[in-house]
Amino acid sequence: MSLTRYLKKSKLFYGFINMAFNHYDKDRVQKVGANAAAAEWLLKNGGSVKGLGSGSWISDYNGITACYKPSFKIAHIEAVDADITSGGCEHFKGLNHLRSVVLKGCVNIGDSGLQMICKAVVSTQSTFFFSTKLKSRSSSLLDEHRM
Repeated sequence: MSLTRYLKKSKLFYGFINMAFNHYDKDRVQKVGANAAAAEWLLKNGGSVKGLGSGSWISDYNGITACYKPSFKIAHIEAVDADITSGGCEHFKGLNHLRSVVLKGCVNIGDSGLQMICKAVVSTQSTFFFSTKLKSRSSSLLDEHRM
């Protein structure tokens, strides 16, 4: 198999895996709540969360048990070079206690994902920082929701 053919196949496989970990599961949100489902999604894809009133970040999926308590509310999100995509950004809908969202190098988030994040950030008056290595990015969404 040529290197080009191998890379195309591995890219397709990566895309499939990435899509599987980045979908919004309405049933899961109803079962565990918006905050726990969002924490699961972020942790599975390389992000970190910090709960309201908590002194420590949860970065490892093994620490997710704290997120299943009814009192757990996501206050801070940080994702650096995480594999989150626009498809999963719907998880931001139910996060009503956000204080800060930091996304650096998350190159798979498109305009539709940024719109969902901006709606959550604006509704909670959070701080939002977004930085990517993409060569072209429409700045109109960020200008529209300037924090």
